[in-house]
Amino acid sequence: MFDSIPNPPQNLYQKFKQNIQNFSKKNNYITSQIGQLVEFNVEGKHGGVWQIDFRGGDPIFYQQ
Repeated sequence: MFDSIPNPPQNLYQKFKQNIQNFSKKNNYITSQIGQLVEFNVEGKHGGVWQIDFRGGDPIFYQQ
């Protein structure tokens, strides 16, 4: 069943971050309305705890 799920690339976090940054630039109103710290717990290879702080305008990224 999971054979069809590809292995994540080593730069998974960088791709995630770039995707959110691009979304934020295109949808500034939406990201300005979030107004909180959002945490993603990504399990598996190349995962981790990733946080995005939307409280002050442009998103700020933290990787634990």
